Amino acid sequence: VTLPADGKEPAGGIPVRVNAKGQYGNSTTVNIPENATSAPYAIAVVPDPSASWQIGCSEEGDDATYLSGYYNTAGTTWFWDWATPVPGGADRSNINLTLLVGKTITGTVSLPAGQKAPAGGLSIEVILDPDIGIDGAYHWTTVTLAEGEASAPYTFTVPDDPETFWTVRYSGLSED
Repeated sequence: VTLPADGKEPAGGIPVRVNAKGQYGNSTTVNIPENATSAPYAIAVVPDPSASWQIGCSEEGDDATYLSGYYNTAGTTWFWDWATPVPGGADRSNINLTLLVGKTITGTVSLPAGQKAPAGGLSIEVILDPDIGIDGAYHWTTVTLAEGEASAPYTFTVPDDPETFWTVRYSGLSED
């Protein structure tokens, strides 16, 4: 598992979870040490020649700065469905992963002019969709307007992919 070219190695290193998704899944955690740019990993999977796995990685922790990535023979990809399956039945090597740098999308959800959140507040689900031809949201968050507030900020971190455009929408207006 490798940091991106412009990656920063924080004090204490970076814990990274590596997942094997398939019929028989498994995961392991490795640490990219401080002042290092990569760490080796090994993950045990059932030696079934009819099985295959999608291998992914994600930085662990509440203060994670990198996005999840998934193995693809052309390089780490940000979308799980674009992962190259790794065939079972034998040991595999050079299944290399790189943590991904993201870009930030920020905004504010606002009520109509003159409106304020009622007693108990108001929850609004903010949804982020990529234009990559899939159904379902890529990411979502719930923002809460406290009683008497008229707006609340939201933030998303998205892959640094110049080919993808993002749509932000909202739903689920409800009183809490």
